[in-house]
Parts: sequence; C-alpha cells; structure tokens
Amino acid sequence: MNGEILSETQLLAAAGELLKQGGYREVSSERLESLKSDKARVYEDQYAIVCLVVFPSWTELRSRWTNVQADFVELLSKYLLRADAKTWDAYLVLLTPATASEQWQEAQEIRQDTTRVRKLVGTGDDLRSLGDVATLVSSLLPIGTAEAVTDKTETIWSLVYQSLEKKGVHRDTIQSLVKSYEEQRNIMEALKDSLNT
Repeated sequence: MNGEILSETQLLAAAGELLKQGGYREVSSERLESLKSDKARVYEDQYAIVCLVVFPSWTELRSRWTNVQADFVELLSKYLLRADAKTWDAYLVLLTPATASEQWQEAQEIRQDTTRVRKLVGTGDDLRSLGDVATLVSSLLPIGTAEAVTDKTETIWSLVYQSLEKKGVHRDTIQSLVKSYEEQRNIMEALKDSLNT
C-alpha cells in the first residue's frame, strides 16, 4: 500500500475478509434493518457475533458509537435467545481511517467500556496496513487463523486477488480492475474493456 491511508471501503473489506477466513459467515443484510449504516456488517460463527462498522471520521465514531451499539443490541435481542452463548460473546468493532492521536484517551475509554458488548477500536493511527487490521481482529479469530492472517507481506490487494480468483475471475481481469481503481478511472469501463479483449 506504499504508506497510503486505508480507505473506509478497504478497512471494511479487509476486516470482513479476515473474519470470513477465521470461520465467520456474514449475516444477510435483510436481517440488519436496525443497523442504520451502509458501512456496517455483522458476522457470526457458532460461538460469537461481531458487528463491524467503519466511520469516515473520528468525530463521527465518537459521537455515533453508542447509537450503533444500541442498534446492535436491539438486533441481538431480536435474533438470539437469552440462553444462546453468543449473547455473551458479542463484539462491536469500530474502525475509522481518520487519526485520533489527540483523542487517544477517549478511544481508550471506548475500548475499556464493556457494558452491553465488548469493543475493539481502530483508528488511522493504528491501521496502516492489512497486517494492522489483522492484528486488531486477531482476538476474534481462532488461534491458527490469527497466526496465518497476520503475515505482514500480505496487502489489501492480495486479499482482493485471492477472493476474486476463488470465484473464477481471471487474473488479467483483476489486474485491469485494480489498475483502473488505482488510477481513479471508471471500474465498469475497465471491466468491459477487459472482457472485450
């Protein structure tokens, strides 16, 4: 990534992909009506449930996390029975590409707040690479998976390549799409061009 700041989309995709590699499955969007954010995803395995939310700025994260937590708890109450073990292993992962170095104490207070659900907080200060994202979510992953995904040589793009290749997309097409994204060109036109060649 050459020292670039990870975008909201990259953070959401990277953290989601890491959770999937760790055995979580994404909860369908139809079940998430109470989560009022297009940058929110919910993942679950047989033991835990994770709400992953990306905010564009530290200010928005700081002002909205309690509302997101309330929405997540409401979602849990609708879909999980009180006796379900997952109700005790619910996590709210709050991410932003923005830095919060001046507000590090506030970020620490959110991390230490264990009322209702446990929280993981990552800001632009902490999340400079895929390895950093993997480190943040590693506490949610099985031990073997956590070790495998913290390989610092992997990048966001290597995950994109792996994911798309598994779905049968040809490597040349992926390279064309990535190049158009990096050059800030229309991705759909690049896809059309790559399919026509």
